Amino acid sequence: MEAGDIENGKQFVDGIAWLDGHSKQLHGREFVGCAAGEQIAMLEGMAGAGKDDPGRLFFDQLKGITAMIYFSTPEGYQELNRFGPPPKTVGCEHPEGHPVT
Repeated sequence: MEAGDIENGKQFVDGIAWLDGHSKQLHGREFVGCAAGEQIAMLEGMAGAGKDDPGRLFFDQLKGITAMIYFSTPEGYQELNRFGPPPKTVGCEHPEGHPVT
């Protein structure tokens, strides 16, 4: 395990604690105990907050983790490649003898 993994894990746990605290302030209960509409409203508020807001930082981390997990599944991979297979190279191809600059 790398130091970055530990830090990301700590940020994630801190984000869950923040979300539960925020939920208790708004609704008097933890996030998982809220109705779906309340949960959606909180997530929408987090997504629309300023880029340095703790809720926004946690939302962005959670969104990134969710995308990484989903797109590593067969269904996610199929969705990523619905317009055809990924290219063989990421960069552009150059004719032989043409220097890459």
